[in-house]
Amino acid sequence: MRNLEPGAPRSLRPDFSPNSHFSGKPHKIMSAAPTSVVVNKKRFDTTGLRVLEMHADYACGRSGKCCDGKWNVELFPSDAERLKEGFLGCGMAEDEIDSLYEPHKNGSSAGMFRMTRNANGCSCLSGEPGATSCKIIEKLDTKRLPSVCQTFPRLTTRTPAGLYLNLSYCCPTAAKLLLKENALHETAPRSVYQDGMEFGGAVYEKSARPPRLGANDIPEWSAFDYFWRWAAEWTARPGLTPTEALFWVGQIVTRLEATAPASGRLAELMPLLDQFMDNDPAKLAAECAGLDVDPLLGPIYLNSIQKLADKSKCLDGNLGVFILRHSDGGENPDYAAMAEEFDKRLRPNLGDFEVIERNFIASRLFPTNTQYGLSSMRMAYFSVVLSLISLRYHAVAIAKIADEAVQVDHYLKAAGMTDRMFQHDLGFLKKMDEALEPTLSKMVPMDLTLPSLA
Repeated sequence: MRNLEPGAPRSLRPDFSPNSHFSGKPHKIMSAAPTSVVVNKKRFDTTGLRVLEMHADYACGRSGKCCDGKWNVELFPSDAERLKEGFLGCGMAEDEIDSLYEPHKNGSSAGMFRMTRNANGCSCLSGEPGATSCKIIEKLDTKRLPSVCQTFPRLTTRTPAGLYLNLSYCCPTAAKLLLKENALHETAPRSVYQDGMEFGGAVYEKSARPPRLGANDIPEWSAFDYFWRWAAEWTARPGLTPTEALFWVGQIVTRLEATAPASGRLAELMPLLDQFMDNDPAKLAAECAGLDVDPLLGPIYLNSIQKLADKSKCLDGNLGVFILRHSDGGENPDYAAMAEEFDKRLRPNLGDFEVIERNFIASRLFPTNTQYGLSSMRMAYFSVVLSLISLRYHAVAIAKIADEAVQVDHYLKAAGMTDRMFQHDLGFLKKMDEALEPTLSKMVPMDLTLPSLA
């Protein structure tokens, strides 16, 4: 993909020629980068691994937030053996080693282990809160770390059409990358690696079917992958705000569904997307202005999403509870009050966060397991819309607690809280999909379809 700047050509169709980023050929890969990567115990050539430029140079900042997060640090049996062998070698007592982890007996994690916890978080953390260090790194080395510790916050998704690398903003170091400008073109990873790394990402085999497009299965993985890569690039389009760009991705989904299943094949999909790219950005922006898409995503989105969220209660256990915890009381989240807080604390300076929002939207459209794990392309798209709403209202809630206007640090923290829901909480995603998809499939075409721009 090209780095899209003002004056860039309107024809932005990704280039699959042999020397392009989309070909999977390495692009400025550092010589120290390994030539292959292991995903779920399977080794793949890194020249086929794709990442957004904003993430390509990620390196651990040792913030420790991944260690003190309220989640299970899971270990494969090989991780536990590697830890035990290392600690025994440096003289640690066996009973002390055994106290660091325990069997994980829940569901799909049965047969694995998880780190036990202390006041700091992970049992391997020592020191005072806010100034902790890891026993594994102190006494051993990074190669002894559990696989999840080596790879977090990297999110890897492999499909028959490609291998994709994204980052979770639960990591503060990764969240700071949202401040990068002009870094939404696709490239190959550079310093994002470390030696001996194994990615525990999602793997989709050729026999699996992509999510639906309308009432039909998408017949080709290449078409599904291509759409999300295209959508991520679309958000960098000059002349449109981040929310306007996201709005038009929804319009594109609706139009593609009108032609399904033909548009589920790459040969039909590419011309359709090219045709949409030929629209004048000024005309697209004017359409959005008439709908008040900025700054609230407009009544078409906001009203629909609030109705769906209220019906399913899918946000009550996440954003709703966060609002309640820091409100003046009541039994249900007061979204009207939060809208007032939005007007007071964020609306006046929303444009100050345009780079963060643009990067956040693009990185959540670029392939992650969320899109591939939901039931339909429309539901996957809606998850990104909900993510943006969560990002904004979490930032507002954080600012309300501090009694401040929304600031950059609030946004970056809100990005992590949003990813905790949409990238790491599989139970939440399943609940959201089951609750919203049946209503969404009937409701959204009427709400999202606009007159033709031809």
